[in-house]
Amino acid sequence: MKLDSSNNLRLATGQPVLKLPYNYQKTPDTSSRPPGTVNFSFDQNIINYLVDQDVDRLGPFMASAFVVLLYRYTGQSVIPLSISPDFLGKGHISTQVQTQGNMTFEDIYQKVDEMIRIHPQTIHSPGQVHFSMNDSHGLPEDKFHQLDIHLALIKDNGFVAFSIHYNAALFRADTIERMGNHYQNLINSILDKGRETLLSKLTMFNETENKWFAQTSTGGISSTSSNFVHYDIEQHA
Repeated sequence: MKLDSSNNLRLATGQPVLKLPYNYQKTPDTSSRPPGTVNFSFDQNIINYLVDQDVDRLGPFMASAFVVLLYRYTGQSVIPLSISPDFLGKGHISTQVQTQGNMTFEDIYQKVDEMIRIHPQTIHSPGQVHFSMNDSHGLPEDKFHQLDIHLALIKDNGFVAFSIHYNAALFRADTIERMGNHYQNLINSILDKGRETLLSKLTMFNETENKWFAQTSTGGISSTSSNFVHYDIEQHA
């Protein structure tokens, strides 16, 4: 694997690879360990918004927020992921989303929404990360166990929640719990600041993390930085 000129990690084949906040190194038997799961309940501010959304709009919105989270975690301009929300009416799709700090959340939403609606169904390996809505994961079991992270959104009769299924050979549960909390904080920031807000201006940290960044940022990482935020958070959690 090597970095390209835009700071994206790629395989020899050219396929982009996400620099996720792994706690442990990958090994040949990484996918043989049963996945772990952390369940999350949205806070009321998010629930009030989500319960009023049609499924065909909610899916792209939440998938787009996941893309922004991955962008903020990695700083990479190409975010590869697969998606299988139930509104597709077809099997999962694998896609890549181009991201930049001068883009807004609405820019990402429009990209993801278009990709979901025009992208052909794919049946090959889903890659590292997967987003689904109102289904288990929409993948064959052998493909599911190849995933590093699977974010599953559930909406049913006013109930809205999500789970993150993860490869327990690569991540600790506290890392995934922190990631899920950042996802919620990011959605709250989108709802509070508006969908036309720049990605670099969206916040995803809690008060304690923001205070730490404010105290330690001297020209380096800040609470709105898009570069490798998980490394600093992991070291000072």
